[in-house]
Amino acid sequence: KIYGVHEYVDILRCYKCCRFYHFAKYCTRKETCGNCAG
Repeated sequence: KIYGVHEYVDILRCYKCCRFYHFAKYCTRKETCGNCAG
């Protein structure tokens, strides 16, 4: 069998506010839960 290979693109995600394209180190938003987003 031949399997296709896809390029993996890592997306920046903040672990403080759970939004994308920035790091928690530079985040100024309110901290939210990663499981319930609350």
